[in-house]
Amino acid sequence: MMIGILAGVTWALETVVVGIALGTAPLNISARVVFLAPFIATFLHDTLSALYMFIYNALCGRLKVIYHNSYGTVVNRRRVQILSTG
Repeated sequence: MMIGILAGVTWALETVVVGIALGTAPLNISARVVFLAPFIATFLHDTLSALYMFIYNALCGRLKVIYHNSYGTVVNRRRVQILSTG
């Protein structure tokens, strides 16, 4: 339960920080910058979150389990083959 509360608090804090960053004066230059800023912020957030989770799982020794659960079974392997061939 404590981990869930901590996740909610950090998510709220990140939302406030992104809101402040998007509201700063340099981003009010043009409509193009105002339009692209949320997409760039989302891209950075998702990239850093994925990197963090990869590092965390690597340090905990879970990469082999994650790989096995994602690609190790025949059903998932077949699904990956179907998706990769188009």
